[in-house]
Amino acid sequence: MATLNVSHMIGRLTNEPEIKTLQSGKTVAKFRLAVGRGKKLPNGTWDNSDSTYIDCEAWHNPDQKRNLPSVIQQYLHKGDEVYVQGEIREQSWDDKTTGQKRNKHYISLTELQLMGGGQKRDSGDDFDDKPAPVASGGEPDPDMPFSWLMPFAGGVIGIVQFALA
Repeated sequence: MATLNVSHMIGRLTNEPEIKTLQSGKTVAKFRLAVGRGKKLPNGTWDNSDSTYIDCEAWHNPDQKRNLPSVIQQYLHKGDEVYVQGEIREQSWDDKTTGQKRNKHYISLTELQLMGGGQKRDSGDDFDDKPAPVASGGEPDPDMPFSWLMPFAGGVIGIVQFALA
């Protein structure tokens, strides 16, 4: 039986990313993403009561070239809009105060794309506010295998490259 565990989301960071390096040398970045259908009220404020909050984690092993936690640390801040792709995972533990079994679902990131402008941390370099160049017509980019344009209601996000592990 075939299975598929892939989640694609666009949302905003609800907090500053938390970056940790473990004794093993692995690095992990954690943040919470608000995904929702906020609506502007007649008084000009926003109602975000339909929002869903998703915990996200990105891991890096020292022997890997790609380092998502480093990108997250350099470019993502609270309130930034980001596209994420990853596997839905579950974490279980026993609550120390009540003794009850607890669990939560989160997304283990395999890809991420910055959706708007920002500024690199600890640097005066401006991060370009323009979207990344994309191939036209929805055809795969011949220079980037396994890449496609990701359409959504407002247009096209850009190229999403699927990593094969």
